[in-house]
Amino acid sequence: TVFFQATSSQEKEGWIMAIHKCIATSLTAAEENRQFSISENKGANAVPARRGDVIPLSVLRELHEIPGNMVCADCQKKKPTWASLNLGVLICIECSGIHRGLGVHYSQVRSLTLDALSPEQVNGLKDIGNERANKVYCSKSVAPKSSSLTHDERKEFIKQKYTELTFTGETFKETLLESRNGGCQRTSSVLHLISSQEDNIKEQEEEEGIVKTEEVEISEISAS
Repeated sequence: TVFFQATSSQEKEGWIMAIHKCIATSLTAAEENRQFSISENKGANAVPARRGDVIPLSVLRELHEIPGNMVCADCQKKKPTWASLNLGVLICIECSGIHRGLGVHYSQVRSLTLDALSPEQVNGLKDIGNERANKVYCSKSVAPKSSSLTHDERKEFIKQKYTELTFTGETFKETLLESRNGGCQRTSSVLHLISSQEDNIKEQEEEEGIVKTEEVEISEISAS
């Protein structure tokens, strides 16, 4: 075990950033040197052929093409290569370390380039995505972008977002808390909330469209 002692908060942040950069460099080198265990699949529905395969580059590209997935769900860093399987979001390496600190009952973290993922796990990530997930976890208010935050501030932000549900609307929050039921937040619960929200928005837009149409018809009648 190695212990680091800092004499100030600025020195502490410097050590944390330096360690994170070393980890990122090591992982990047591993990603560049590794050989894929399976050949690339083609097509929109491509998933690993067997349970426990490392996903091919074509699938990683598909995941990045999902709305919001070109940047980290929490800090907006480009092309994230880590994911929280049960939350359905893509995150950067720095945020992935904080997610791990939340515990697996809140966030199940995996590398998209180093870890083996099953077809079910890949499809779970495809079904949700960063943009849709943030519509749930930031449904009450717009969460601050954590890219400019210190490590401790970002840690607190992510904790508030996913464990305390600070930025989540009351209806969604109640459902999420019930779905945990002392265990892990399930992907299906998040997806259900997203689908319900999108259905409500669609119904609202349709109702507004009907009202506007009626208003136009009344105006035309009055004018004639």
